[in-house]
Parts: sequence; C-alpha cells; structure tokens
Amino acid sequence: MSIFARAIVKRSGRPTRKFFASNPPLKERRPDRAASGRMNISAQAVADYFKLLSSTIESSASP
Repeated sequence: MSIFARAIVKRSGRPTRKFFASNPPLKERRPDRAASGRMNISAQAVADYFKLLSSTIESSASP
C-alpha cells in the first residue's frame, strides 16, 4: 500500500515525509527479503507444477 501511496504523492509533487506524518496508518518501509527457499526454484519445476495442475483440473472436470 505504501508504494502506491508514495507514487501518488510523488506525482502530486508534495513531500513524502509530510504525507506519511499526516497519515499514520500508512507506513513507509522496505520490502521483506525473499526467502532463499522461494528463490531456489527451476523453470523445470514450474513447468512440472503447471502440467500437474492442468491434468488435475482436466481429471476433475470430466464426469
């Protein structure tokens, strides 16, 4: 949400800090680092997943 708010504020030309100070529910923060387990995936693993998903959907759709 804060990236969206920052883009709006940047487009308006107003200072970002003042905007976030006047809108406490919005917080400016850095994104979380991705877990190494999520980063270690191959294109083949993704292809295999979608093949399995496709076959599962087809088999559940047939009577």
